[in-house]
Formats: sequence, C-alpha cells, structure tokens
Amino acid sequence: MTDTGPPASPGAEADTPDTRATASPDNENPVTGPAGITAISDRLDQLGQLFETKILEAERQQQWVAQLTSELAEYRDDFVFKNVLSRVFRDLIQLHDALSQALDPATLEGMTREDLLARLRHLQKQLLRAFDRQGLEQISSDARTRFNEAEQEAIDVRPVDHPEKDGIVVESTRCGFRYGPRLLRPESVIIGRYEAGNEEADG
Repeated sequence: MTDTGPPASPGAEADTPDTRATASPDNENPVTGPAGITAISDRLDQLGQLFETKILEAERQQQWVAQLTSELAEYRDDFVFKNVLSRVFRDLIQLHDALSQALDPATLEGMTREDLLARLRHLQKQLLRAFDRQGLEQISSDARTRFNEAEQEAIDVRPVDHPEKDGIVVESTRCGFRYGPRLLRPESVIIGRYEAGNEEADG
C-alpha cells in the first residue's frame, strides 16, 4: 500500500498564498474601462464632424451644379437666338412684308392675271433665297433621273415602254428639303414601271 504522507493540517489551506491577480487600474479592460469609453466617444464625435463636413460639401456641389446648369441653359438660349432664330425671324419678317405688299388692295386693283402670277413667282424666289441663307436646300429632280430612295418617295407608278425606263423618275409632284446631311422631307415622285407587253399597249 502506497504511503500518501501525513495528513494536511486544518490551517494549511489558509496558509497557502493566493496567486490570482488582484484587480488594479493597470489591469482594467481597454474597451469597457473609462479610458476605452472616452476613446470611443471621441471617435464618434470625429465621425459626426466628418459626416457633417461631407453633407456640407455635397450641398455646395449640388448648388454649384444647379448654378452651372442654369448658366449653360442661358448660354444655350442666347446662342440659339443669336445664331439661328434671329436669322430665321429676319427672313420671316421680310417675307411677311413682301406678302403684305403683294396683297395690298391698291396693288391688286387693276392687276392682270399675268402680273399676279409674276408677283407670286417673285415671292417664291424670295422664299427660296431665305431657305438658302439658312442652309436649307431644295430637292427637285428632273425627269429621266433614276429613283433615289434616300431622298425620294414614290407616290405612284406609271407604265413605260422600255426596260431602261423602269425605276426612272417620270414626274416630280412635290419638292423635298434637306438641311446639310439631314433629310427634312423627301421629294414626292412618280416613277416608271416596265412590264412585258407595255410596248404593244402603248402602240
């Protein structure tokens, strides 16, 4: 039987020194302690100030964008008026004056049909010159030219007596207009359509 030694005396446990660390200010939790709470509070204050600064910057940027947009709109309107609308308005005013003069009762009194037609043709020429000043080009094809689907619309076909006339413009019924490379209105034309037997039909 193994000897376990003499029994411990009743006061032995009390005499054993306590090796557990005693709480002290140096051993307090760095997060939940007073210093940690103060640090977190300071950081939150810094974040709050940073947030307010960003909000103010965003508001200033929004005001700057609004001001810039307003200035650009004003510049655009002024540019369009000076470079486009004012020229169009001047031409329209001149045409208005010419038409008012042509329709003046004193002018029309005693005017012959030929004189009236000549005056109307003069007004048409004035209108075309105004178009030309604005960069507006008239599209008017002569007969015997090939149909151009990029600038023309075929409103009707007319029988022709030869295959070479198939797809050729026979008549222009309404002029078209282009502005630079932009087509504003296609020219309306009648084109020839050849079918076998048209020669006998024409004969």
